[in-house]
Amino acid sequence: MKRIKDFKTCDLLNSNTIFEDLSWGVFIMLNKKDNTLIVKNDIYGIYPFYIYNNNENIFLSNNFNYLVELAKELTIDNLSIIDILLYNYPLQNRTVFKEISRIRAFSTITLKDSKVHLKQDGLIDIIFTTKSKRNKIDKSIFAINSVLIHDQIPNIENQFALTGGFDSKILLSSLLSLDINFSAFTWGSKNSADYVSAEETCKILELKHKNIEQNSLNNYPIEYLKRLLDYQPNFPVADTLLNYILVNDYLKPSNIFTGIMGGELIVGPIIKAELILTRYAYFLTSTNDINEYKLKVLSDSKINSIINDSILEKKIDLYYNLLEEYSFKKDSAKNSNVIKFLLIEAYPKFFGTVLNIFLNKHNLITPLVNLDHLKYLLNSKYSFTRKKAFCNNPLIHFSSRRFYAKYVKLVYPKVLKTPMDRRYNLGHFKNFLTMIIPSINYIERHFFKNKQIKSMDKEYINKLVNHTQEIINDSPVNNIVLIDINKTNKYLKEYRRGYRNNRLTQNILQILLLHTLLNKYKHKKINYENH
Repeated sequence: MKRIKDFKTCDLLNSNTIFEDLSWGVFIMLNKKDNTLIVKNDIYGIYPFYIYNNNENIFLSNNFNYLVELAKELTIDNLSIIDILLYNYPLQNRTVFKEISRIRAFSTITLKDSKVHLKQDGLIDIIFTTKSKRNKIDKSIFAINSVLIHDQIPNIENQFALTGGFDSKILLSSLLSLDINFSAFTWGSKNSADYVSAEETCKILELKHKNIEQNSLNNYPIEYLKRLLDYQPNFPVADTLLNYILVNDYLKPSNIFTGIMGGELIVGPIIKAELILTRYAYFLTSTNDINEYKLKVLSDSKINSIINDSILEKKIDLYYNLLEEYSFKKDSAKNSNVIKFLLIEAYPKFFGTVLNIFLNKHNLITPLVNLDHLKYLLNSKYSFTRKKAFCNNPLIHFSSRRFYAKYVKLVYPKVLKTPMDRRYNLGHFKNFLTMIIPSINYIERHFFKNKQIKSMDKEYINKLVNHTQEIINDSPVNNIVLIDINKTNKYLKEYRRGYRNNRLTQNILQILLLHTLLNKYKHKKINYENH
């Protein structure tokens, strides 16, 4: 809350404008006159903050482990297990345990006389209150530049997470135009498209660049998995997040500039790796008919999830009703339910873990979720909200991607000629004529079956899957009825024979995370629901 200047003139209970700058963290105020405690969390809920009520006392904490230790006994929340297996993280206020709840985005908690009042304000209404289709892109440039300048901590290094993606080009152009001194880094294999494009980009622009190897992660994946639970026990998917621990260890204390969530909010969500968003988010946000939702989910989960189908079928009506706030509604702003899911579920649940990993050592700077930038972007002609979300039509994607090209052309045009992680550069998106080149590239990659397919196997993933095979039969996860152990063992057997289903592999990692969590708390009494 860097821009709050005068607390005395503000009504902290009734005015939310002052808290729109609270991009992470919590604000706590004690009114000594009437002994009232007021707690406001950040606008996205990215800072993990939990509440536990033992019927005698109410505890608020950012330390999940502390609240677990306070509880005499705990109960696995089966609805949360559905969330994890279908969406990769618990949704709404749920955590793995029923007794502990996560405080949702933009909430105000008032505690007085042992009574709790919780109010959640509408972030989406703030974004869409002012229509600004005629506003110039300068508003977005100013907002992003302001974050890059003002959110830095002085006297530590500046590091830029450079990839071959579109979001990197925006931040790179702004960092260069502002003459901010920084070094760039990537991680993973030097054969990856991200590394190759980043290395060439840095040569063209004469920037410092380093690659963070995955040797320690490949050698000790179980230790990294345990550390992930220490950073964030409330269950995001493991794969990509393990690499952030690697980055955290490697870099000296730094301001880390990253384009987190840029693509999802500029181009719109697509079904690809299914890490941040899975296709179940698409099923949920694209329909307002419970029967259609049930048909899609139950049909897909039989093949692409290790969830127990019969129990899911019994619980799916209740489950859908709980998530109805994200279902498609014809009378609402186009795709506003998708924006809501992106900002209130995907961003805080997935990248809240990244924040936690870096929190005690680095300063994570994420300009592309700045609220002023989003107010311009999501009301502009470039907004994906004016089109069909989750669309695979390349022309629709390329239309939104013109935002990137226009931004960079205005800010630092030289970046337009630096390579992307495909066989084109950002300059090809300046107009529809030059977009022929990336369009042909898209067609070649998606419609020609004779192209070479690169293996997606990672050494550390193979080791984690193999470890799951070793522990599964004696694991406490067998007590969780929503996990179908027969489906689990079937896929593990197929995996050993060379078959790969990335979505089932994610489920296997989640089972291993659950196993590790339950072992971590084996000294506690843990109850399991049988339905």
